[in-house]
Amino acid sequence: MAQDNVPQAVLAERLGEAIRGRKVRAVVFTTFTIDPEFFELHVLPVLFDQPFSQIDKVRRIQLEDALRSVEDIAVYYDRTALSQSSGPAQLDWARIGVRVPTGVFHPKLVLALVENAPDLLEEPEDQDDSFQRGPESLIVGALSANLTRAGWWENLEAGHFEEIDDKSIDESVCPFRKDLLGLIRHLSQLGGPKEEQRALDRIRRFLTTRTSTAMRLNHSARGRHYTRLFYGQSELASWLSELRLRDETWNLEVISPYFDGADAGTLDRLVEALAPKETRIYLPENIERVAQVTQSLYARIEEVAWWSSLPTGLTRPGRRAKSNDVPSRFVHAKVYRLWNKQGKQVMLVGSVNLTAPAHSRVRSGNSEAGFLIDVSDEGIPRRWWLQRVDDTPAQFLDKQRQEDESAEPVYVDLVVRFDWSSGKLDYRVDGQSAKGTLEVADPAGEPLFVIDQFRHGHWVECESNVSDRVRQLLRSNSFLKVTHPRGTWRVLVREEGMHCRPSLLTELTPEEILLYWSLLTPAQRESFIEEKLGQSAQLEGMVKRSERYQTRDTVFDRFAGVYHAFERLHRHVLECVQRNEIRDAEARLFGEKYDSLPQLLSKTLEQSDDSIMRYIVFLCARQICDRLQNDAPEFMAERTDSIQRLNHWLNRIPDLADALPLDEDDRQDFLAWYEPMFLGMIEQGGGRT
Repeated sequence: MAQDNVPQAVLAERLGEAIRGRKVRAVVFTTFTIDPEFFELHVLPVLFDQPFSQIDKVRRIQLEDALRSVEDIAVYYDRTALSQSSGPAQLDWARIGVRVPTGVFHPKLVLALVENAPDLLEEPEDQDDSFQRGPESLIVGALSANLTRAGWWENLEAGHFEEIDDKSIDESVCPFRKDLLGLIRHLSQLGGPKEEQRALDRIRRFLTTRTSTAMRLNHSARGRHYTRLFYGQSELASWLSELRLRDETWNLEVISPYFDGADAGTLDRLVEALAPKETRIYLPENIERVAQVTQSLYARIEEVAWWSSLPTGLTRPGRRAKSNDVPSRFVHAKVYRLWNKQGKQVMLVGSVNLTAPAHSRVRSGNSEAGFLIDVSDEGIPRRWWLQRVDDTPAQFLDKQRQEDESAEPVYVDLVVRFDWSSGKLDYRVDGQSAKGTLEVADPAGEPLFVIDQFRHGHWVECESNVSDRVRQLLRSNSFLKVTHPRGTWRVLVREEGMHCRPSLLTELTPEEILLYWSLLTPAQRESFIEEKLGQSAQLEGMVKRSERYQTRDTVFDRFAGVYHAFERLHRHVLECVQRNEIRDAEARLFGEKYDSLPQLLSKTLEQSDDSIMRYIVFLCARQICDRLQNDAPEFMAERTDSIQRLNHWLNRIPDLADALPLDEDDRQDFLAWYEPMFLGMIEQGGGRT
């Protein structure tokens, strides 16, 4: 059989095609295993319609900027399944570790809320609103790939994407809307029903308020089955029976890398529910032809189905396809394919292995997710994907493999959280059965604090000296080591208030920050960052130096440049608020990023010897805060703590005024006139300037 019979695509490209250059508003990823560093550098860029540098340092800065335009982004992962070789997290996304009491957290989902062009609206609400947002759509992907290098780059995986449009674009009934809402409710409960889960809530609001609430009463129409989303509503075989799939005569193919031990009961129940004419099961083997199943399981499944293989062109693609000396790609895909000669084809694609925990009800086994899709009209040849294996393997496993066997044992469900805006570190112990003493240390094993009394389900604040140590640690590492009498494991720190996290780029001078604010296009700003980083990134391959953005005694050093830069800052923050890009507005106005207002004020005090320039810069900062109180009152009113921290800098204006080179006799009279005139807005032609 030729590999062309099987639809193929590159996962990252397929997600990019689904987004189609649209602005991403909110995203939720779910995964069993996660590598935070790989996720940041190689998955997050797919969400944005812009080029990113191949140099990791530059790419992180570009992503730090790009992420500000996303309202919320979260990753739900199994706490036991941090990748053993994972690098630390450094960017702004919610890290929500979960545990499933009856199994593992195993769904691999992408839920991406994207904004369409405003002209898709049937009737714009306000023709004069220059920031009219377009209607949104929800991209839903069910995959087999974890958020790891192996999942996105190396393994043979499977996945499927669907899209749900705003009802202003399409009022059609979404047949899996109820399934998706049930899955979101399940995720919310696992993530902590009392915890803030903004990204998930944002997607739920879209589904409940902006999509059709009508329901399909039938499972199929005109001989085609409606798309559904399996998440354990019932046991899988029962769920498929409820969808009336047994009404057809099928051939069944199952691709799954993991199985139950010596028990084939899961397959028995599936065959009983579907009554296929013939069943073929993919036989995983390594390069030495050692079957990745036990001999007893091989014999047991052989009673029900044919063991089979995939085309070598799929497992060893390209020039390696005919080479027996190169290891095959690990087949991590999970696909259940039903097809017949009459032209009907239905597939279940997602995270569901051929195991009892994967096929169980959602609160009786694993947490899973997979799309059931009818691909009868997709032009896929009506032939077997799997070819029967005629020869019995020479070797078998002594013990059946399980997907969670490489997971770290976690003996106490501990969540550690650091808030950059308040500087506080706290922890929470989930579950009522936790006992013993926990010793929390940095990755090198240096002790941080001890937990010997558990207040289950409650956040406990750590001492300030511990918070300070973790604050410094998080600049380069996001993991902590936890030791219990039964063993040791790692915890990924949940970081919040990330707009106050010090930027990955800290080398800009006050003049360069003002210049950066003044640049008009995203391309100009990206070029500026690449060139500034290039001057300090020689070890990573960038050795060129550019004079393009070197500051001289130009307009940008002096007053006109300062006024222009602050006007651009005001416009940028106001546009972000109007577009609901709140994270970007917070980062620029209150944060600790390289281009933030507090960074400018801090560096102006540290680096500028010009007392007049210091005074003017701080007056401009005061003026912009006053203007935003009028122009964005709700935004400012909700951020009193941030304004108070900013006022810590602005309260220095009297001291800066005292340092001005003015005669003492004239100082008070001049300043009493000058400051109100500077801070006030002059009415011109019916508008304020």
